[in-house]
Amino acid sequence: MPVLKHLLIAFALFLIPLGGAMAGDDSSEIDLSTLQSRAKSGEGGAMAKLGMLYMWGDEIPADYAKAFDWFQKAVKAGNARGHFGLSNLYIAGLGRAADEKKAVKHLRIAADKGHWRTLYLLGGFHEAGKHVPKDAALMRKYWLRAAKGGYWDAMTGLGFAYLKGVGGEKDVVKALGWFLVWEHTYLGAREEHPEVFKELPPDDQAEAEKWAEAFIKKHLDP
Repeated sequence: MPVLKHLLIAFALFLIPLGGAMAGDDSSEIDLSTLQSRAKSGEGGAMAKLGMLYMWGDEIPADYAKAFDWFQKAVKAGNARGHFGLSNLYIAGLGRAADEKKAVKHLRIAADKGHWRTLYLLGGFHEAGKHVPKDAALMRKYWLRAAKGGYWDAMTGLGFAYLKGVGGEKDVVKALGWFLVWEHTYLGAREEHPEVFKELPPDDQAEAEKWAEAFIKKHLDP
């Protein structure tokens, strides 16, 4: 899968319903009544997730005004996913005029707070020059932060970036290393995506395994 195709998938995922919690979120699967109660009590993660439900009409009727309100409350509570939610509304013009400047502002805040999905998407936007200045090197930095948090798409994205030399040097060993890190966090990776591993020569396997093991030990399984 070339880097461009990888990024197009990322952009497509930016504005689709999100099932449950994701890497970097601070809420989990809970029933609606409990979620509403926790949101009303001031819990930032619950506020943000309730906003997502209103935005997508998931379990409750879609209501962009209520989504915006809950995202704003989540933001005031210091929740990164609230910023991510507001960026969705602004970038798509849902319930209000589209505002790219505000969308990017909230994306950057969410990224600064370490929201892994935002880090991945913002990196992809920089690689493509979509909504933000084109800067493939910055893409790698954002994706590295997301990968350290365990975000699968960032790992595979970095693998392709190093394989193709996008955003910096071309490094086949590190490319394979990233795919091995991905395989560590997603056990079905090799079986479901054999084409990824077929692109890489076996000669660099040992060095790549050593690099991947060091990364995993330091960042994922300390």
